Amino acid sequence: MLKYKDDERVDGLLFRYYHFYGSYRFLGDGRSWYPFEIRIIKNNKKIRSYKDAQGFRWEDGRKLQVKLIDAHIYHYGWARNPVIMNRKQTAFGNLYNGGRTAEQKEEIAFDYSKVDSITLFAGSHPHVMKEIVAAEDWTLNRDVNKKNFKNIKHRLYYFLDKRFGWRPFSYKNYKLIH
Repeated sequence: MLKYKDDERVDGLLFRYYHFYGSYRFLGDGRSWYPFEIRIIKNNKKIRSYKDAQGFRWEDGRKLQVKLIDAHIYHYGWARNPVIMNRKQTAFGNLYNGGRTAEQKEEIAFDYSKVDSITLFAGSHPHVMKEIVAAEDWTLNRDVNKKNFKNIKHRLYYFLDKRFGWRPFSYKNYKLIH
């Protein structure tokens, strides 16, 4: 932040993401997971949260100019006990559908098998998460080699990303400054 605070070209800082899915051991690594997002912006009242508050834009809709920094966001929103995750999805459905989603009457486990692709997390978790990760009380058995792509195009996009680091046609809510 100190490095770029006076750089007028830089509106914000871009972080890499780890999206944990189904467990603290797995990461969602398909195209439905955003690999980067803006998480620090300059203190400017003309910069606003954008759409579902995933990112930021200027109030006139222009994308922010950002620098990619060497830091990760550990996103744990999809790493929950399957029964708890189903409750969360039901509650979100009620919020987003104006209370029109039926309440769950029984404890149903969320189906974590419908994601396109996951991989094993080979890193370590932040210290503040150590106890929570150690207390994981469910088991997700998933073969990370089994992919669930919609079609051959998505399989090709995945290959290009994993082999060459290229994500053609992917959504970017920012302009990267090199």
